[in-house]
Amino acid sequence: MTPPPPRRPTHPQAAPGPTAPERPVPHPHPPPATPPFTLPEQRVLAGIAHGLYTPEIADRERLPFPYVRACTQALRHALGGRNHAAMVHRAYLTGALPPPAPDPAPVRPCPGQRLLLPHIAAGDDVEEMSTALGCPVTAVRRDARALLAVLGAVNAPHAVTRAHQLRLLPGPAPDRP
Repeated sequence: MTPPPPRRPTHPQAAPGPTAPERPVPHPHPPPATPPFTLPEQRVLAGIAHGLYTPEIADRERLPFPYVRACTQALRHALGGRNHAAMVHRAYLTGALPPPAPDPAPVRPCPGQRLLLPHIAAGDDVEEMSTALGCPVTAVRRDARALLAVLGAVNAPHAVTRAHQLRLLPGPAPDRP
């Protein structure tokens, strides 16, 4: 009968030796799975992501305005988010919107403008951004307008889409094996 193999100390610093392979680091805030959306809801969400407003989406999709507004409210409830920009960002993170095709154009916002992107994607308003960044509200407004111009965006949800196209915002968490 052979003796059992020697037991390794359970504390990692107790004895040197081979360690277990490191696990992949999970996404810091894994988004929850989203429920499936109806085709009209998907079209409304895509319209919002492309910078369209509710009346424009209603005209483009030939849907009644109140129905588009109800779809928007249902999407915000399902995806979460404080405003349309945060909703669009969460839609990209959860896979409710497919990742936009990368844009090969070299768009380079200045560092001050890049600091605003995560705040816009989180749904922060200018006062919250001003407090978080420690700069005046007027400077945040100025930089936000300049950021929209640099990105070629018409509003905050469209800026989130453009930032995802340019890979300026993190995408969805990679699938774990």
